[in-house]
Amino acid sequence: MAPSQHRSYCVALSLALLFGAGCSTGSPSGGGATATPPVIASAKAQFAYVGGFSGGISSYTISTNGVWAPTSPASVPTNDNYGAMVVDPLGKYLFFAGFLGGSVTTYSITPGTGIPVNVGTAPSSNVNNRPENMAIDPTGRFLYTANTGLNTVSTYTVNRGTGALTALPDTTLPSSPGFYGDFTSPCGIVTDSTGKYLYVGEYGYVVAYSIDQTTGALTPLASPTVVGSSFFTLRLDPTGKYIYATSGRSNSVSVYSINASTGALTLYATVTTGNGATDIGLTIDGAHAYVIDRDDQTISLFNRNQTSGALTPFTPATIYDLGQPYIIQMDPGGQLAYVVREDGGIDTYRIDADGTLSEYGGIGTGNTPVGLAIYPAHP
Repeated sequence: MAPSQHRSYCVALSLALLFGAGCSTGSPSGGGATATPPVIASAKAQFAYVGGFSGGISSYTISTNGVWAPTSPASVPTNDNYGAMVVDPLGKYLFFAGFLGGSVTTYSITPGTGIPVNVGTAPSSNVNNRPENMAIDPTGRFLYTANTGLNTVSTYTVNRGTGALTALPDTTLPSSPGFYGDFTSPCGIVTDSTGKYLYVGEYGYVVAYSIDQTTGALTPLASPTVVGSSFFTLRLDPTGKYIYATSGRSNSVSVYSINASTGALTLYATVTTGNGATDIGLTIDGAHAYVIDRDDQTISLFNRNQTSGALTPFTPATIYDLGQPYIIQMDPGGQLAYVVREDGGIDTYRIDADGTLSEYGGIGTGNTPVGLAIYPAHP
């Protein structure tokens, strides 16, 4: 895969998986969503923030039945291309990492309207960091960026009163095995549900760290690396017991179990997907999983064993979603799934009782959407 292709795969996967995205009325150009859904679903996400590849953040309100509407103003500038974006778990701040410069900007989220307001920027430790994904611990105190340019993770402490970020020394990832040599290129990054551990997906490894609960500093576990593929996204399952890692190179999803006592990972299984697997979404009840097959322009559907974490393909195994689908997120209400398309839109699907996806709605976004962050749920 050429570097430009790797950038295209990785950049969108920095979306924040706090609670899932919303939907809207209208019919997007690529996904074939219907304007009048046969059954009205319930959405719990309240605001959505869409990052464009060339920069800028568009913001939307989301109604309780999943209708999107642009805020006024509809967007704010970022002064850099999109690298990564996340909403803190308490819903007070939105964090944006610029890809070219590597700095991280804090936006306060205006109560009631959701409009983001720039409150300050933390400079990058190195302009060549090239952050491509971001994670925040469950308490909102520590922020981490996966830097594909220098094979590092940047750590920041978050001032809960102001949103100001204070940088700690960067953590250098281990070299990957095989012909990739020292080129690790981290992309996927996620904390566990307790906030005690951080996991980073890179070429050939998933690397595990413990998180200092006072400072946020990272320490490699006794056996920090688990061999894998080249991972674009890491997702934690609803129970906090498993991590699912997508690989667009090997067209697969790897399932890792988490040792609750030590944080160590064990490779449990690897399942085949369509071509160019970029993201995976898990239903709130943990019964189903959906993988974005970017190159095939399809979504692979799986039943999930809620005890073992194993994935079993549906029959038929895929549905089409034209327009280069890239990201998938679940609404916290458990009834809707949202797919970001690189051609400029978001498709919304209703999750039926048997786990199948039905076209529900959509919105055109423009500006090559490659990032999505969601404000906490409606009261």
